[in-house]
Amino acid sequence: MKIHWYIALVIGLLMSSCITNRDTVLLQRKGDVTRYVEAYDSAYRLQPNDRIVYNVFSTDAEAAKLLTGITQQSGMGSQNQGGAVGYRVYPDGKVRLPFMGELSIVNLTIQQAEEVLRNKVRESLPDAEVRLALVSNYYYIVGVGRFEMDKDRISIFQALSSIPGKDKMLDYKHVRLLRRMADGSYQIKTLDLRSASLINSGYYYVKPNDVFYFPTSNKAFYNITSFSGFLSFVMVPVSFLLLILNLN
Repeated sequence: MKIHWYIALVIGLLMSSCITNRDTVLLQRKGDVTRYVEAYDSAYRLQPNDRIVYNVFSTDAEAAKLLTGITQQSGMGSQNQGGAVGYRVYPDGKVRLPFMGELSIVNLTIQQAEEVLRNKVRESLPDAEVRLALVSNYYYIVGVGRFEMDKDRISIFQALSSIPGKDKMLDYKHVRLLRRMADGSYQIKTLDLRSASLINSGYYYVKPNDVFYFPTSNKAFYNITSFSGFLSFVMVPVSFLLLILNLN
């Protein structure tokens, strides 16, 4: 009876520890994957401690250069534009810019903040155009590091590709996202990357300052992802079982 119990235990472990396609295939449409409600992906809004850079364009090139603030302004929270450090949005929601003073831009989209700067610059240069960009355009992966988004937005799967050696089997069903909201609060969300409906949700695109935690699957302990791995796992308990039989 003890032998039968041991065999049943081994079979149970094998069945529960095997990594299947249901665990690893992304963007599935059927099965036990999470269903996400379709939602509009709203634009990022500036938050305290964000940093911006901007350029002013005008037929009066010298005045535009002066208003752009390309000279070092360390006392105002900025180095030159080439250094890409940018101007800080302070906790009061305002940014302090050379020759323009304080402007309130917190909780505005990049386009809205750009319009605020444009209106201010046009008080001095009526034909001026302004282009504004976010410098602090980073997302974070716990245990891996900080990554810069080299374009306006990237998907969560592009962020996933930033993880080196991800062949160690991640738990795609329980990815954690920590997202800071425009009001300063934080939202914690558990995401199921196996679900195709994630694409049309509000969590498909990475936002600046997003923090991700990609946990390792519990089943990765056994690492049964190939036939050779299966044989290696099976041979240990089988060898032990044969030893018990020989002793009896």
